[in-house]
Amino acid sequence: MAIIGTLMGIGVGAFASLGRADRQATGQVKDALRAARLYALRASAPAAVVVDPANREVFATGLTATGNWHFEDDAGTGWPVPARYEPGTLLREGVIGSALSIGGDDVLLITDLPSRFDSPQGFGVDVFLRPAAEPRPMTLLERPGRWQLRLDDNDRLEVRLMLAAHPEPEEFRVSFDAQLPDTRFTELSVLFDGRVLHVALDGRRVGEDTLLTTPRTLAAAPGSVLRSGDGVLRFRGAIDELSVAAVVEGDHRPLPADVTLDGALRVLRLDGFGHLDPAWHRTPQQVSFETGEPPRRTVIELGVLGTVRSWTDAP
Repeated sequence: MAIIGTLMGIGVGAFASLGRADRQATGQVKDALRAARLYALRASAPAAVVVDPANREVFATGLTATGNWHFEDDAGTGWPVPARYEPGTLLREGVIGSALSIGGDDVLLITDLPSRFDSPQGFGVDVFLRPAAEPRPMTLLERPGRWQLRLDDNDRLEVRLMLAAHPEPEEFRVSFDAQLPDTRFTELSVLFDGRVLHVALDGRRVGEDTLLTTPRTLAAAPGSVLRSGDGVLRFRGAIDELSVAAVVEGDHRPLPADVTLDGALRVLRLDGFGHLDPAWHRTPQQVSFETGEPPRRTVIELGVLGTVRSWTDAP
């Protein structure tokens, strides 16, 4: 009887451990899905969930605001540091209130940026621009050593990223069949999250998002300023409502050791409403894993509207 009791105790302990691993993994996956939805809703911007079976990780990525400037006064008031106009002129006819006019030797320069601007995972920019008719090419905005937004010789929008590489950073350049008219303000939105480059004009996606074959990080450039270009190719025109964000990653705790995530590395993408982005996903997306022997499979499903539900298949 003592032997039987001991064996039964071991069995109960094993099943209890199995149940804990299952519940813990389910909780971690749901937390990641909900965190991505929260990122999207908070920033009204795309977010994502990375499913990485090799490292037994499921984590959210999203945007966190790092700065904004409205160009409403000569002091360059903005958050978290003021902007410098050298000299710059304020226009009454901005998108909201006034806007900054830049011409001649003028430049927009923002220095002493906090370290949170330097997230290697990526960045987001949202700004209203009305570029002058000349010159071309023209820099729109840049952080030297990290990224640059410009108009090329043919007046097409171009995004340049400096990606971490050894021994020197590697430039990644993408041109888009899109132009910014000189007759009105255009809202330009750019998001790079280490896996995808997303560009939109006036809230509409420009072509297809650019997907990198392997995840990459931005090059380090400590102390890099935010400016409207430098030299003869610097920005000329009007700028308003500049917002900058950093890409952040959620909890990276691996799932329990006896949990096996199904499938290969993939990314679930949410739009700025916290829904599955229809450009990437037309149907609900599932994250599944197995525990125990015989294996017991648990499925967590993210609905097209961002709802989360789960179930466990019978062994």
